[in-house]
Amino acid sequence: MKKLFALLLILLFALPAVAFAAPGDALLLRQGMDGYYGDLRSIVEVDGTVYMLAYNALFTLEGGETEPVRHELTLDIEAGEDENISVSREAVALVAYKNHPCLVVTETASETEGEGENMEFFSTVEGAWLYELAFDGESNATTGEEIVELDWYDLIQGDGDYEYFAQCDMPFVMEDTLYFSSYDDDINRLLVATDLEDGDTDVYYMNELFGTEPDSLCAYKDGRLLYISVKWGEDGNAVTLCAADPAEGETEELAVLPVDGYAYPYGLAYRAETDTVYFIMNGELHAITGMDVATMQSVAEIPLNNAGAMQPIVTADGFYIAGDYEVVVRRNTDPSLRADIRLTVQDSYNTSIENAYYAFGNAHGDVEVIMTQQVEDIVQAMMNRSSTVDVYCLNVDSSEYEAVFSRGYMAELTESETIASLVESCYPFVQEVCTRDGEIVGVPVAIYMEGRGYDPAAFERLGMTQDDVPTTWAEFFESLVPLAQKAAEEPGMSLFDGLEDYGSARYLYMGAMIQDYMTIISQPGNELAFDTAAFREALAASESVDWTALGLDEPDESGGYGWSSGGNDGEHNMLYSAYADITVESYGGQSAYEPLLLSFAGDEEPHINASLTVAFVNPFSENRAEAIAFLETVASEMDAVLKIQLSPEENEPVRSPDYEATLENYDQMIADAKEQLDQADEQDKGAFEELVAEYEGYRENYLRDGAWRASAESIARYREIAPHILITRNLGMGGDNEFAFYELQQQYISGMISADEFINGVDGKLQMMMMEGM
Repeated sequence: MKKLFALLLILLFALPAVAFAAPGDALLLRQGMDGYYGDLRSIVEVDGTVYMLAYNALFTLEGGETEPVRHELTLDIEAGEDENISVSREAVALVAYKNHPCLVVTETASETEGEGENMEFFSTVEGAWLYELAFDGESNATTGEEIVELDWYDLIQGDGDYEYFAQCDMPFVMEDTLYFSSYDDDINRLLVATDLEDGDTDVYYMNELFGTEPDSLCAYKDGRLLYISVKWGEDGNAVTLCAADPAEGETEELAVLPVDGYAYPYGLAYRAETDTVYFIMNGELHAITGMDVATMQSVAEIPLNNAGAMQPIVTADGFYIAGDYEVVVRRNTDPSLRADIRLTVQDSYNTSIENAYYAFGNAHGDVEVIMTQQVEDIVQAMMNRSSTVDVYCLNVDSSEYEAVFSRGYMAELTESETIASLVESCYPFVQEVCTRDGEIVGVPVAIYMEGRGYDPAAFERLGMTQDDVPTTWAEFFESLVPLAQKAAEEPGMSLFDGLEDYGSARYLYMGAMIQDYMTIISQPGNELAFDTAAFREALAASESVDWTALGLDEPDESGGYGWSSGGNDGEHNMLYSAYADITVESYGGQSAYEPLLLSFAGDEEPHINASLTVAFVNPFSENRAEAIAFLETVASEMDAVLKIQLSPEENEPVRSPDYEATLENYDQMIADAKEQLDQADEQDKGAFEELVAEYEGYRENYLRDGAWRASAESIARYREIAPHILITRNLGMGGDNEFAFYELQQQYISGMISADEFINGVDGKLQMMMMEGM
């Protein structure tokens, strides 16, 4: 009978929304789906039901199910008599206490005084309470019976006029005590312990209690807490599992974990029934039984990059549930049920890779995908024909990518129609770094552009036209003093957006010029040299600038630079910006600034620097077919906006993901305001007419500026600038060379060495690098 029940349980768990490898594995929540916005706070299990608290909703998951049910969170309280005072309630945590799911709720009173410009805002903490969780007749989650008022006086933060409670992270209950981590006003880590019998609260500084500030801790046994101590070292991390009794101030080292390099465990959870501790490391869920490190084993893959602010749990039937700020997943902890085929993918926090992970898991339930950040030295791994990692993900400007690309350590992908179709549709600047000797070897997964901007309308204010906008770096530097003088004659105008002093201007623009030049010479076939007429001309022009005559403050003694956007979208009172939004997304076209395209000689094409990330298959992978299938999923599931930026053939505008919901909200606001207008007394109608007009204006602004991620106009704008994009390649300036180069650059920009010394120093490094074969 027990075997039959176990079989039925497995069959139940074998029907998840996403078909992962082991029975019971499931993607429970993901940002953007089912009304979940990536704001999970707590997870608990009571009597076989899992409860998950988000900011404005609660999700329940019955045993054997894979799709949580969403419940609105309603914590409304009756309005007070004073219309200037409003009281809000917030569920900051969900815990299991005495076999009940319970909400920790705080109350804050907000008050306004005065009117117009003299209006002041005040916020006062009213208190915190523990309630039983309840559901109303409409299945909304709310507060039930009050259990205890919590003495959180020592957790009140703010400046007196604006109070708030310290945050409540990773809460859990052990025996009758609520524990959670937090921060004080100076960002020191705290451990908070609240007695749920009487509400008394103790606050401990983690550094004083643990001798470290652990990111992960959980309930253990004998009234003690379990935590992970990580000591960073030059040769890797030293990781120890420890126990602590906060009340006694005692700690004990329990086990030293064998870790590779800079591995960092997190997501700690303990199952008393089997005396097993679980934690996440390098994309896998690990388990240790009886604190015997000899039993340490990987039991499942898990795609979490951190444990977020919620405490992981192990359910009564042995499933591990955890989440980060994007997803919540459930994993089977029985290693014997793992898939035989396991792909290890370096995801590098890349969205395209993460999206493919879920789609691939749904289509390939017999393959387990391990997402990891930490990989061995790639070049050394290739030379050793290592098959540890199946799919790599690297920036093209990295020395690692240059090494594997130039040496052919990338599996050919041309035979895949899906991948070939994508890459062949891309701009030449993408194809050049994804194709080698006529064969496709990489899939582009991210691109970011950078550049400077100018405001055409600001130039017009000074009586100038497009012909007056500089087109070379030499012209740009030569234009600064004359333009600053013109701007000084126009009230409210200035030369730069957001630059606080002339030292910052010099630092940013000279650095940008040098970076532009490095991008040019990094292209295949170009001479790796700074001692050229074009570069010397730009450098001489930068040196001729009287930076003190630009109308900017004198720099302080700290060095470096200071920049903050001054906001130039409406008034057009600044000519140049050190940063421009170069993107196909609609917000880029809403800026006042157009890309400032500068070359190093009048007969050269100006360019825009871009960083491209590429995924590729390890040629020594033992799972090459599955690895290629994974990259096919990357290609087919690629974000629509990214495709537009990579391929001139993709021109379909992309709606904002929340378009329909946002428009519905605006329509409801307008309808409610019109209803109030119809019911208003004659003397109040004017105010409601203004309110209707205000809401209609919001709606119009949204349709103009927010309805599209990529509009037809923004796509057309991008198509005009895309031919100028150059992918930054690696110059071999990694390791010691990188430090030496930037030290030379800093010395030159700071005036410590001459232009000749800078050029000779850099070229010397480049020549040495070429002799060493990069």
